[in-house]
Amino acid sequence: MKSNKNKDKDILPESATTLSKVLIAASAGVLTGDPILGTGAVTLITETFFGIRGRLKLKRSENFILAFSDYIKKVKPDFDIEIVDSEDFGDFFERVLIKVSQTNSQFKLKGFKKLAANQILNPVSYNLVDKYLDLVSNLNENHIILLKHWYFEELKYKSIIGKFDNERRRLREDFDNGMNKSSKNETYSDYQTRLLDYDLIDNEGVRDSIKVKRKNLLESFEIDEFDFWAHDLRNLGVFEHDTTSNSYKGSNAFQHLYLSPFGKKAVEFIFN
Repeated sequence: MKSNKNKDKDILPESATTLSKVLIAASAGVLTGDPILGTGAVTLITETFFGIRGRLKLKRSENFILAFSDYIKKVKPDFDIEIVDSEDFGDFFERVLIKVSQTNSQFKLKGFKKLAANQILNPVSYNLVDKYLDLVSNLNENHIILLKHWYFEELKYKSIIGKFDNERRRLREDFDNGMNKSSKNETYSDYQTRLLDYDLIDNEGVRDSIKVKRKNLLESFEIDEFDFWAHDLRNLGVFEHDTTSNSYKGSNAFQHLYLSPFGKKAVEFIFN
């Protein structure tokens, strides 16, 4: 009849199939008081645990390859085989799979999928696409919330403000040339107030809509959390700061933070 110690040793490989079972088995092995069995159990459990992680990572990679294959065939069935079979793309796709194996984040997996697809359909330099790959790896859901707002809302707001500035310049030229004045003594301030039609330029109410979205965005984060993630995007090189002001926290962020050229291209290439 086998001793309890040997019995425990025999059941370890079978029972240690999840992390919780690995820890339970480790505790049982160490608590026997036998330093030899304890050491052997730790070694065995370590190997088993990394075996579990290895199987999990392999499964993630396999699932990604299947999903990516379906995706690229749907997007462009006649994609360029030569690009896919090139050594550069093969090396890049290997790096993608390593990143894939390390996450279960669905938005990151989606980003990796679009990134790899774009490198087949609209390739950029591999030095640049590696930067995009690292960026996707470092982003989280909070980053994405901010990026989407800045890309889809703040760029729209900036476009409207640009139209106002263009109209002001046009009115200034007309004023200086004496055109459309109500009287010789009319000041430019009165001239602009009379002729600059904000609602005509912003006929879809973009300014008011985005002000509401800004308020909702700030309120969706805990105190100081919004500022933390916005600052983190600066560290990642996605946001830049208007250095004419030292304050860009809270509501000031919408005035002084903006997508960097790298950030804008990254959002377009990866997520758009």
